[in-house]
Order: sequence, then C-alpha cells, then structure tokens
Amino acid sequence: MTLVFFYCFKFISKEKKFFWINFNILCLALISLDLLVQYFNGTNIFGFSAGMCGERYLNDKLICTRYAGFFNDELILGGYYSIISLSIILFINSIKKNWTLITLFMIFILYLLIMITGERSATITILLTFFFIFLQYKIKFKIKLMSVSILIILTTLMITLNPHIKGRYIDFFSHDMNKNNQLSKYQKILTTPWGLHAQKSLKLFLNKPLTGHGLKSFRNKCDHVSLYFDRSEKKHRACSTHPHNLILELLVEQGIIGFTLFILFFLMLFKKSFLTNGFFSSNLSLIGLRSLVFVLIFVPKPSGSIFSTVNATMIWFCISLLIYQIYSKKKMKYNFTIITVVKNDKNGIIKTIRSVMSQSFKDFEYIVVDGNSSDGTLFQIRNLRKDKKNFKFIKRNDVSYYDSLNYAIGKSKGKFIGVLNSGDVFVNNIILKKINKYVNKNTKLFYNNLVFTKNKNIIRSWSHKISKITNFNLFKIPHSTLFIKRDIYKKVGLYNLNYKIAADLDLIIRLNKNYSEIKHLNFNSILMEYGGLSTNFSNFKLKLKEDLSILINHYKYYFIIFYFFKIYFKVTDFKFKNLIKDK
Repeated sequence: MTLVFFYCFKFISKEKKFFWINFNILCLALISLDLLVQYFNGTNIFGFSAGMCGERYLNDKLICTRYAGFFNDELILGGYYSIISLSIILFINSIKKNWTLITLFMIFILYLLIMITGERSATITILLTFFFIFLQYKIKFKIKLMSVSILIILTTLMITLNPHIKGRYIDFFSHDMNKNNQLSKYQKILTTPWGLHAQKSLKLFLNKPLTGHGLKSFRNKCDHVSLYFDRSEKKHRACSTHPHNLILELLVEQGIIGFTLFILFFLMLFKKSFLTNGFFSSNLSLIGLRSLVFVLIFVPKPSGSIFSTVNATMIWFCISLLIYQIYSKKKMKYNFTIITVVKNDKNGIIKTIRSVMSQSFKDFEYIVVDGNSSDGTLFQIRNLRKDKKNFKFIKRNDVSYYDSLNYAIGKSKGKFIGVLNSGDVFVNNIILKKINKYVNKNTKLFYNNLVFTKNKNIIRSWSHKISKITNFNLFKIPHSTLFIKRDIYKKVGLYNLNYKIAADLDLIIRLNKNYSEIKHLNFNSILMEYGGLSTNFSNFKLKLKEDLSILINHYKYYFIIFYFFKIYFKVTDFKFKNLIKDK
C-alpha cells in the first residue's frame, strides 16, 4: 500500500499533483462544513445523528460528545483530520514553500475541528505532532511563542465555553475515577477499557512472545483470557477487534520478531530523514510528516488497528508521504545557479540583475538574497524580478554574507553553482552560452578570467591557467568566476561561518584536498568593481587576520610560504598605473 502511494506521488505529473491537492482540499472543506452542520443542528446534511449522546456525567443533560459527519456511526472523523488532512496540509507546504504561516493556520483549524469531533486520541496526536514540529522547526522564536499562545488560548476557550468538549476531554477522568469506590485508583485504571485491553494483550503476548498469534488474532483469542478485574459488567469492554494500541497489537499478533522488524524499519526511515535534512530543519513538510509518523508509531496512546482497512490506509498513507519527502530527489531544473547576496546596494544590484537576466542562454536559475536592506534595494529587486520564473528572491534577517550564501546553495536547483556579487556584471550577454559549450558531464570545477575595474579603468586582470589544483597554485583561482558542481558541496561542506570575509579561501583549500582536476575557460567572464568586501582597503586588517588564520589551520608551520604565493600572484596581476591614476 505504501509503495503504491509512494510511486503515485513520485511519477504523476505536476498538474495531476495539483489536481489531487485541490480535490483533497475541496473534500476537507465539504467534510468540515458537514461536521459543523451536525454540531449545531444535531444531524448532518444526510440526516446522520451525532454519537454518544446523553452521558450522565454531563449533568444528566442530553449532550452528544462524538461527531462523525459523513462517517455516520464510524467515529473516525478525528482520525481523518489528524492523519489524512494533516498529512496533506504538510505535503502542500513542500510545494508551496512560502505557505508557512498559512500551513500553521490550517493546522490550528484542524485542531479545533478535531476537538469538536470529540476524538481524544486524535487530539493527542495533533498536539504531540505540533510539539515535535516546533521542537525541530527552524523558525523565529516569536512565531513559535505566538503559535503556542494561540493554541493555549483556543484550548482554554473551547473547554470553558463548550459543555460537550469539557465533558469529553475533562469530566470523563473524574467520571471513571469516581465510580465504584470499592476499587483503588490503580484498579480503576485497570478496569477502564484501555486498562482491560492492555491486560488481555499482555497475557496473550506472554503466551506466545516470540512469533505472536498472527494477524487480527486478538479478536479471536481475547475471550479465552481471564482477568482478575474482569467483572461481568466489564467483559464486553475487555475484548474488541484489536487492543486499541499499536505497540500492543504488534506484540500480540507479530511477537518480538515482527515487532523488532517493524521498529527497525521506522528507525532506518528516521535515520535517513535525519541524514537528509538533520534534526533541526526549515523543511516544514519533512519534519511535520516525520513528527506525525513518530507520534502514530512510537507514542503509547489509544489508536486504531494498523492492520484494519480504514485506519491502516490512513497511517500508511501518511508514511508513504514521508518516504516520498525523504527519497524524492530534488530535480535539477537548470544547468547553472547564479547567487547574489546584497544589502543596501540599490545601484549595484540593478546592474547585476540586468546583467544576469539579459543572458541569451536561459537554462539557469538566479537567486538573490537580501539581508534586510533599508535603502530601496528591496524595491529594485522586486521591480526587476516581476514574473520571471527562474528568478528566486529570498529575504533574510541581517546575517553574515556567507550564511546567506550557504542558505541559497541549499535552495538552489542548478547543476553548477556560481557567485556574482552585487555591483559585479557579466562581460556581455552571451557569457553563460559560451560557458555551457565547455561544460560536460565529467566537469566538476571550472573557472574563468576575472577583470577588476575602477572608474571604468582596468586595474587588475586575474588570468591564470591551471588544470590541476595544488597547494601552490590554488591562489590563482578567482572565487568570483568559480563554478562548483552542486554535489561537491556535500563532500567538502559549505562556507565556514567562522570567517566573515575570507571563507572562500578556506573553501578552495578544502576543494584542493578532495578534487585535483579543474577546468580553466580562458576568456573574461566577469567585471568586478574594485572595493568590494574583500578588496576594500578598510577591510585589510580583518582580511589579513582571517587569511593567516585559514593558512595556519590548513598548513600549520608552513603557512608563511603559502601566504607569500598568495601575495605574489595578486601583486603581479595589478596594473599599478591605472590604480594610482584612479586614486
């Protein structure tokens, strides 16, 4: 079943996925509307009545505590909301990545609907899922605080103002505990339906612990087990079609062997999930589905059978979406990704964006990351972006330059990734077209010539041909024209955030340790305005400090030799006459 769901999601077209999503949203809306009709009217649009009406512990009033809408006497609407609907909402977030707040809002709505259904297990499921999502989700603390506060306020209002919800979620504890005062509290817990199911399950498990009694055997074996607290009025509650607990069901019917294999499968699934995105992640869809599956499988709470038709379909549907999120590789849609990080440079960013977007070769993705500019840069970016599909704009808080680069690399979809700083431009509009001619499937690293200008005068031409990277010539590679194959970042890592201005040097040294071959495309590709982050004389002291720190870290006592090579290659490139004239 899981494989069927997985391959359906993996191979259907994007248009069909959107149709499926829209269809499910429509179903969710209709089912929710029908639930509200039943809640306020007593019957739904088909005349189905609410369930569990007139429980005496609700002050002897004829108040219904379970609502199932279209499902009629099958009281599973809460499970539909907490598993199917929640899974779909989280899955939608993987397609609509900017829907974070909308997704959270929809989860709140689901929570309120689940409380109305009166299904306590579903309420526990969505609350615990919500908790684990916020434990792992990388989001602003104020949004987390606001969300938790809203959840507490909604819960308090629902319980305080609604007698049926109060009776279902609060009063039933005191009701069961106050009945039959001849029993201790421990005995009263054991004589609840959950306690009786647990007792029967443990006895059956101990009778056949290794291999279990077989699928759906609990319903047949249950009556043959006697309990100390199994009084006549409780017999009909001690046995059921399943133990109402997934862990107990596995132990009784599959034994230790089946239970161990089942748990190992999910441990491997979670391990793959953590290796894919880590424990803390900004991928709300993945961590949401991961949290939901964890709650469904590992949290010991009342639940439906994992082997029954309806409940099993819901659970395995959720699991299949998680597997899809983990194993569906991000399709590379572009040959190149160009990344620009900017803050408060409205004039420079205009030149750079126009230079990139005017390229005749269109198989590229352009990502601009703005560090919360306040000088009109944001307006210029949005104005130039308009409806261009290959232009992705990301607004971030004022974090470091390299942190923004790392973030953009994580969001990129190109086979090769290059960096173009704000204010820098391509030499002409056919540069990417020329580059594409020289790149093939065996290319991993390549770079071009870089030209530094100041007031339209060339002050430095960075052009050194190498075919193999060594410790002595790696300083000849200009970071601004360097393109790195996306997969390489997984091996060598991203930019080191310990450095504010020279992390590119550290990255190139790490590239040298893992890859030796590099391709030099011997033509000018980028014009760089002298005076940027690393070329500005005001940053000289910090640049010197970080360069030396990186060289010492990688080369120990020989750092001074390599620093000499670095300075030598840089000095010999300068056209000092133009540099002095510009001053």
